[in-house]
Amino acid sequence: MGGLCILIKGCVLCDISKHEIPHATTSYSYDTAAGSRINVIFEVYETKNKKGHNERMMVVPQAHMKEIPDFSMVSRALGLLIEAFEYRLRERNYNYKEFIVLSDKYSNIAGHWHRVASTMIGDDSELIAATPRIIINREVLNNS
Repeated sequence: MGGLCILIKGCVLCDISKHEIPHATTSYSYDTAAGSRINVIFEVYETKNKKGHNERMMVVPQAHMKEIPDFSMVSRALGLLIEAFEYRLRERNYNYKEFIVLSDKYSNIAGHWHRVASTMIGDDSELIAATPRIIINREVLNNS
């Protein structure tokens, strides 16, 4: 099985595993149009800048990827992020009814695909309102 090992020098997200320990990891394999098999590793890390939120985490592919080519791969990455974030909220006994998963549309880190899970209340409410997002209802998540 082949791996995807493209790292871009100077990319903060390509270098993150050198300095941080991931909270969660998963991999996803897929076949390219050329017939080779690619394995992508996704990792969840805390964000450096909390922007006034109690908790913020992100999922990022280990290799430098500007876009994720497959919906199933995006689903796997988002599932890992949601699971890790929910675990963190439970671990710290937060009673938030909802949290959000944000696209990287207004990210300070361009060019490396990632998504951020965050508590709803912080210093960036106007930016959150303008950002494509998924609202996760914890009651639905935990009672299904």
